[in-house]
Amino acid sequence: MDYSYNLDISVKPTRNFINGKFLKGHPGYHKGKKWEDFMDKEMIIKVKKNLEKGNVKKGDPPRYSVKIVAIKDGKFLGCFESSKKAGDIFKLNRSHISSCANGNRKSTGGIQFFKESDNAWTKLINN
Repeated sequence: MDYSYNLDISVKPTRNFINGKFLKGHPGYHKGKKWEDFMDKEMIIKVKKNLEKGNVKKGDPPRYSVKIVAIKDGKFLGCFESSKKAGDIFKLNRSHISSCANGNRKSTGGIQFFKESDNAWTKLINN
């Protein structure tokens, strides 16, 4: 009996025969395709505009930084353009600084942070 099979070794399988998933290292279904294959021209223009603005999702509002004021022991430490810049200077987590400015947290690192537009911080400064 001849048990030899006619297997074409030059053709590599792209999917798992059992579960149908793509094998590792296989390029995805969209590899080599262009945006025109998936979207109409109006949608492509909208997506490109959002990418230029830095908005990843469609319809994302532009992000504005809020000025942050830092106070420690009744002394004014400074006014910063954003919580990120304050975090870089004080070596603190910017999300903790934002939580302080929004009123969800009292202080971080022994420093109190407020929004500049909020008038509560003016009462804490010792003249």
